[in-house]
This record gives sequence, structure tokens and C-alpha cells, in this order.
Amino acid sequence: FPVTIPQVCEDECKRELCRDLIGGTDVMIAAGKKWLPQHPGESAANYKNRLNSNILTNFLAQTIDKQVGKIFCKPITLQNNVPSDIATLTENVDLQGRSLDSFVMDVAKMAFCDGISYILADYPRTEGVQTLADEKAMGARPYAIHIKAEQLLEVLSEQINGVS
Repeated sequence: FPVTIPQVCEDECKRELCRDLIGGTDVMIAAGKKWLPQHPGESAANYKNRLNSNILTNFLAQTIDKQVGKIFCKPITLQNNVPSDIATLTENVDLQGRSLDSFVMDVAKMAFCDGISYILADYPRTEGVQTLADEKAMGARPYAIHIKAEQLLEVLSEQINGVS
């Protein structure tokens, strides 16, 4: 089914509270009446004082950190039969210096907050390269990109000859 802009907006609206809570006290205060309504008959000055005196104990962030910590309490280990080229990729999985452990932990935290998160496996362009040796010499290799829910409009997949 094709995705619609209203559907994307609705999904993003559902994620706003969680994201604002994760942002902590300053983000919640900045949101103002969105999450802390003004009482009927409450003056603007009194509302502003009440709003600015709020402190958010961020139990949501603590809970997410604790749950992700439980999932990743032990480092990811590779079996002995994993090729060395693949094992090397896990040391800098995103070409930003992050190991597989820290990369996947960040993805998991966003997935807990947004309800979903994605990882895209990519490969740099290698125009003009003739051989695998040339690719290796230029340092071309696969890498992972974290795609957050707000960065994606739609996921499409197809099966070709029984393979997804």
C-alpha cells in the first residue's frame, strides 16, 4: 500500500511525546502547553511560573538505557568461522569509528523510543575501479548507516526468485 503524507505525519505525532520526554526538562518546558496545559482561570504569569519550576525526572530515558543495557550486557562476539574481512568490519561498522556494539546500542535506543529503527548496509561508489584489488586499495568496503524513523517515508521490498 502506498504511504500517504497524513499517515507519515500521524506516525511522527505519535513519537513526539516520547522524543520530548527523552529530551528532558528543557525540552518539555520548551514544549509548554503542548504537554502541560494551562489551568482554566490560571493567569499567564502563574502558568509561566508553574511551567518553569517543573523538573522532569527522566524515568523514560533511564528505562530505555536499562533495557538496552540488559540486551547488550555482554559484548557481541563473532564465531570463529567468521571471515576476517567481516570481523574487521565490526571494529568500525559505520566508518565513523563506532564498533558494532556501540552502533547497535544506539540503534536499539532509538527503536525503543520511536518504536522502530533501521540499518542500511551501503557501499561507496567505485566508478572507474576495475578490480577487487583496486577497490581494496582505495579502502572501499561495506558500512552501516542508522536510518531513524523520521528519516524514512516508506519501506518497499520485493521477492525475486524466492529471495527477499
